[in-house]
Amino acid sequence: MTLRAEWGGRVDTLDIQVAMMWEAWRRLAVHGGFLTKPWYSDVERQADAPPLLSVEALRADMVRMTAVMGRTMYMFTQDRSPKRPRLPRATMGAMLSARSGFEGWVANQVFVDMRLPTSGLQPVDDPRMAPRQSSNPNLYSIGFRLVTDFVDIWHPDFVRLGGLVDPQGRISPMGYVSWLSDDVIDSRQLPDAPIKQRYANGTLLGVRLDADDEGGQAEALAAPCTEPG
Repeated sequence: MTLRAEWGGRVDTLDIQVAMMWEAWRRLAVHGGFLTKPWYSDVERQADAPPLLSVEALRADMVRMTAVMGRTMYMFTQDRSPKRPRLPRATMGAMLSARSGFEGWVANQVFVDMRLPTSGLQPVDDPRMAPRQSSNPNLYSIGFRLVTDFVDIWHPDFVRLGGLVDPQGRISPMGYVSWLSDDVIDSRQLPDAPIKQRYANGTLLGVRLDADDEGGQAEALAAPCTEPG
């Protein structure tokens, strides 16, 4: 399950980027379970790499990543194993505008990919397969909080949890839970949704995950946002 935020045109200083990344880690940890695990740099994955346990360590690593990669792209992981990833875990990446880095880059994006162990062919964060007792959060049940956290932190154009790609390869801003800013779309043009409410300077939309066809609901929400025009 991936949580993603995107926005364009805004260039933040390194100190602001560090502060936002640190706050994102703090808010993820509030949800408990594997999201409380420490984060490591994912540029040079080494088994003996130290965790990033302070703002100062995070800032130093982001400076180092920019120098190593030659651009403002940051990658972090909760798994420092260079060979076999251990589940559950999360990885996080960001491509951020800067005065140096991506030449002419004006778009920003941040994502968190959250992986839980599987049960058969279904992820255990699927509400139909999740065990009754688990120390890990159900990613669907906290979906609205995850999305609003990213709205608060990154001040983006849109956020989505999950997401759909149409047959032409276009990515919809809609997921199981989504938020779209008034700066990019008039709220009156948004499709009706099982769950629809105002939040900050935009609109939260979501499907009811206790329904039999939540995937179909999400596709119906995504369609108006991926159709030509």
